[in-house]
Amino acid sequence: MAEWKGEHNFKPSIAAQVRNALPPYLLANEALTMVPFSATDPKVPDHLAQIEERIGKPVPDLEQQQVDPGFKLTPDSYTKFLTWHLGRFAQQSFASGVFPTDEMFQGEARRLLYGSDDNWEQTIADNEQWIAAFRRQHLSKD
Repeated sequence: MAEWKGEHNFKPSIAAQVRNALPPYLLANEALTMVPFSATDPKVPDHLAQIEERIGKPVPDLEQQQVDPGFKLTPDSYTKFLTWHLGRFAQQSFASGVFPTDEMFQGEARRLLYGSDDNWEQTIADNEQWIAAFRRQHLSKD
């Protein structure tokens, strides 16, 4: 898995049914973390639960905030929540006249998950493929 490049490349009808998933290129790195992602073990606290515990409250209900109806936040969608949060961070940065760098996104992801932007703390935003995909999908002008 460590050499995997790109996404699952499922047909759209299959991709729409996938739940509790990480991009395959993240699995090898995630397996080495202190609390690795598990799609099948509900006892394993995921990153979203860690965020909620750190900030002392549930993450915002995005559906009540009139977000894209195709984007559903569930307790198992850490990657979607991080993507949403970094998208808001980008909007706030743009409004301040700043074009966010990869390092800025990585620092914000660390602050969200760990409460600091210490470079020793790693998130999926530190993965080059993930941050490139985030930029392509959410920051390109196409």
